[in-house]
Amino acid sequence: MIMPYLLINLIVLVILFLFVNFCGFKKNTKNRLYIAITFFSVIFFHTFKNWRIMDDIHAYIPAFKYIASDNSNYYIANSYYYKMQYGYYLLNKVIGFFSVSEYYFQFVMGCIISLPYFYIIKKYSPIVWFSCLLYFMGFIQSTFVLRQHAAVSIALVAFPLLVKYINTNKLKYLLCVLLIIAISYSIHPTAILLLIVIGFIFVKTNHCFFFYVFVFTIVLYYSLSVASIIFVENTEGYQKYINEASTNSFGTIIFYLPVWFLATKYVLPYKKNEAEWLLLYKILCLSTSFAFISVLQEGGQIIPRLILYFTCYDCIFIPYVAKRIGRVEKYGFIALYLLFAFYLFAISEHSAINKCELIF
Repeated sequence: MIMPYLLINLIVLVILFLFVNFCGFKKNTKNRLYIAITFFSVIFFHTFKNWRIMDDIHAYIPAFKYIASDNSNYYIANSYYYKMQYGYYLLNKVIGFFSVSEYYFQFVMGCIISLPYFYIIKKYSPIVWFSCLLYFMGFIQSTFVLRQHAAVSIALVAFPLLVKYINTNKLKYLLCVLLIIAISYSIHPTAILLLIVIGFIFVKTNHCFFFYVFVFTIVLYYSLSVASIIFVENTEGYQKYINEASTNSFGTIIFYLPVWFLATKYVLPYKKNEAEWLLLYKILCLSTSFAFISVLQEGGQIIPRLILYFTCYDCIFIPYVAKRIGRVEKYGFIALYLLFAFYLFAISEHSAINKCELIF
């Protein structure tokens, strides 16, 4: 059996990380090298993947080639792939203005999707190599689910602005955040979930926040089934996730519950927490709430797709939780979540690792 290309790349990535770590570079240089190595690995697979054998993107490429043509029409483009939002159509149009090459399209989309992650890793991660490995083992879906992951990455750009709003209370930052959410929504409607985060930043005390999360969880419990059906009926392509919901009910909660427990014990009481970490703790609570309800309501397949706007921060918040706990527990925690990420990356029945072949 031939070893999957992505698995080979992960092994090479780990070897290069070890080499960088033991070469005596300064910390900032090491971090830049970790990010550069991971970025080029990710972009390589985004650009040269065999799109013809992958889900979703086998329709995105013909749609792009049509949209890039001079006489393309938005309504006709919708017939190529589900119910395409106008923002995604315009994005394809802009990309196609420079070239209609499928490699160029995949390269540009790869940059749009991955660069915001590397930006927040560089800016916020306390353990950069850990963040890079978590991101690499979780990026596969973004190589073929282009619309939603592009929307998620555009939404990531709003995070520093949201932190500035919390620190300064200046309305201009909040308006910029809302504009970015609107742009993200124009590419994929799931971006509407970000408004939940906006609502929770106005809750100042922990007691009030936990009360509102409790109320939110109760409301979510009674409304998830109906809300999911309404959503998929208006967002083509998600019907299959409703049908497959009962096959993956526990994976999300198993992942998030230990992180939430440790973050509540070690991060929340920390007196020197900066605004971004308290905000990410709130986002983690929302992810855990969705994950908990997904078990009770059998929303296991659709929930991870809908909450990508919350879970996209895992690559920096999980390392921050690791930093805050004791030294012995820290390395056990890192090993556990690397193993968990590897399971999802290479072993799980939902892994797409074997579909990521290369063409040149």
